Amino acid sequence: MSALLSDLEKELGNYYEKYGWQYDDVKKKTRIATDHMVANKESDITHIDYVIPPDDNEKQKQYAQFVSWECYIQGIPLLGSNLEDSHAALRCCITMENYIKFLLQVKEWNSNGRTTVPLVEVIEILIPCILHLENRADDKTITSILRYAFNKFMATCSTEAGARTFLNMIQDVFQKHILGAVESPSQWKLRWSKGQDGIVIDSVQVRNKKHGK
Repeated sequence: MSALLSDLEKELGNYYEKYGWQYDDVKKKTRIATDHMVANKESDITHIDYVIPPDDNEKQKQYAQFVSWECYIQGIPLLGSNLEDSHAALRCCITMENYIKFLLQVKEWNSNGRTTVPLVEVIEILIPCILHLENRADDKTITSILRYAFNKFMATCSTEAGARTFLNMIQDVFQKHILGAVESPSQWKLRWSKGQDGIVIDSVQVRNKKHGK
């Protein structure tokens, strides 16, 4: 029990302290379905895993409006965002809220004096955690590749101006050729920081099915 509680608190970090107070209010207003075990999730327009039928502009419009409403409830800014980016941001919030739900449940078990939790009661926690682990592993792989390429580039061009040009080029490729298109670029940003040893690419976060691109 103590190990599970510690892992959940570590995973949430300061998210719970910063946004946890909104949790109950969001639960009252949200209409989005998030159960990953339901069979019809890809055909349910109220589900986070809904798949818009090809060339169905009306369904796309309906789902875009639905996602925008849910983002509004969550406090997710929509300025300049397309449906794909808004949907990804919403999914991230839902993932963290699932962790909050589990955290509150485990805290209740802990306060009741339970020292162990039967597997049947944590199976819902384990499945999302495995999916989350897969995303994290993919994030690490992408980050490592980009950092390696950046370091190789800096070995031949050590100026800060050259580094910024290279980073902007990487971001442009992601926005216009990987996560979006030239006519409809993604809003994804390549984050980097400047330390004592120069510019360093921050850990990349590319969520969900986007890894496969």
